[in-house]
Amino acid sequence: NAHIRILASDEFGGRRPGTEGERKTLAYLQNQLEAIGLESGTNDPANPWLAPVELTRIASTSSRVEFLKDGKRIMLADKEAFAGTNLRRSLLDYAPLFFAGSTIGARESDEFVGQVVVLDGVSARTARERDAAFKAGAAAVMQIVEDAELIQTISTRRRKDSFRLADETRDELTVFITRAGLAKIIGDRVLSELSARSQSSDFSGQALLVTARIEATSQVRSLTSHNLIAKIPGRNPRNGSLIMMGHWDHFGICEETASDDRICNGAVDNASGLASMIELSKRLMAKGPHDRDIYFLATTAEEWGLLGAKAFIARPALPPDEIVMTFNFDSVAIAKAGTPVAFVGQGYTNIDSMVLEAITRSGRKMGSQIVADSFLKRQDSWAFLEAGVPALALTSGLGDETQLEQFFSGRYHQASDNPGELEFGGAIEDLLLHEDLITQLASVAGYPAVAD
Repeated sequence: NAHIRILASDEFGGRRPGTEGERKTLAYLQNQLEAIGLESGTNDPANPWLAPVELTRIASTSSRVEFLKDGKRIMLADKEAFAGTNLRRSLLDYAPLFFAGSTIGARESDEFVGQVVVLDGVSARTARERDAAFKAGAAAVMQIVEDAELIQTISTRRRKDSFRLADETRDELTVFITRAGLAKIIGDRVLSELSARSQSSDFSGQALLVTARIEATSQVRSLTSHNLIAKIPGRNPRNGSLIMMGHWDHFGICEETASDDRICNGAVDNASGLASMIELSKRLMAKGPHDRDIYFLATTAEEWGLLGAKAFIARPALPPDEIVMTFNFDSVAIAKAGTPVAFVGQGYTNIDSMVLEAITRSGRKMGSQIVADSFLKRQDSWAFLEAGVPALALTSGLGDETQLEQFFSGRYHQASDNPGELEFGGAIEDLLLHEDLITQLASVAGYPAVAD
């Protein structure tokens, strides 16, 4: 709890990348780990402890959306439509609209060149469909939202700084439009019919007899953030390595100026995960030396799309094929003692049986696999799995739906996620489970070596 109180204190400012809060966070982690006996794990003499992650910081500054139909120009108000770009300025001059529904499906790489692809809805799934539309060449993607309030929420969020990896910052012009706003352009009956037809499995989309002129500007700046990488040295690096991973970042000052508490301190998310990793490192260090290296990886900008984890995979501190397993620690101080454990990543690695045996040894029950699977792509280990690097998460935080809902409906990504009344029972049981499993995997006798 002491680590959480410090990392989630107002002094650390909510641990936003590129701020003084980042510097203090990384200095605190390094000092704690050095005191335990860990050493730099970057394997880069030019950058000990801290691996640079180049980010682009983007904040929307202006938006304009208008349409041309039957020779008439129709401009929508800010409350009806909002356009955002990842570049300083994007302009699309009267491009045709294509209604795709909620699913893009398989498309050729250049199928949507010069077109505005209209997606019905805003969700995690439509976000993936939006990315697919851009990959298929869309000049812009237009997402339908239900009301003006959501447009306001989106525009407010986009006018604040967000982050992208510098080498992945592309020209992606995105429009959010209310259902009523689009109905004003193409007609309520036409939109209702299209939405209904798009639910059919054989719906392949429909071109609309209307064009759009979209202009958006953003303030775009570069910054260097960092992943912190440390390690508990093993007897022989040729035996492969294990990684304990958790993101250090949060949202910084996230509330409006009128609020009494403007800082999103991120006590649960993810000071609690970092605290667990520090304490587990201390216990593993005391048990060493182990046959394998055990790395401590604190990633940046997870809250903006797993960016630090992706940067590590793009420029790994060790050969990816030598990583035996990665364990992700995220938002662990949620559940009470005795809460079932969620296995995020079950079926994606070759140690499922070892994990299940360790859970059985602990006397714990398994949580809902449906819930666990729903979080697979929402946490850092997914960036590893996508690259073929074994990774998973074992957590009581997702083990009980009632406790999880209490967190999501209350503290999650809010200024109320402060140190204080946190629940550590499940977190302690999770730590002991990881200690058992990592100790076994760190032993060549417990798990065969990956190299002779």
